[in-house]
Amino acid sequence: MGIFDSYRAIGRINALIKQLEPKLDYISNEIQYPLTANVVRLRAECMAVSVLMDEIFNIIEHSSRSVSLAPYYLHGQKCEIQDVGIYAAILIERAKGFLE
Repeated sequence: MGIFDSYRAIGRINALIKQLEPKLDYISNEIQYPLTANVVRLRAECMAVSVLMDEIFNIIEHSSRSVSLAPYYLHGQKCEIQDVGIYAAILIERAKGFLE
């Protein structure tokens, strides 16, 4: 795998993270105010986050190690891709309580 393939994979992951940010914000806000939570949209956003994270980890699985070690930015903070996955998983787990 060449260096340009790694750059392309990192660019695709960054684009997916940009799509992920507003969904994570919405889930976080709905969890903070459970009495006014829109359960249907919350379920849809959780499913969308799961699909996006699956895409991200699929790209990482088929890329070189440098792609998984590259720094990424979530909400303007530098983090590793594993941190993004953990944050998304925690939010989805908390949202599960409202969806059941």
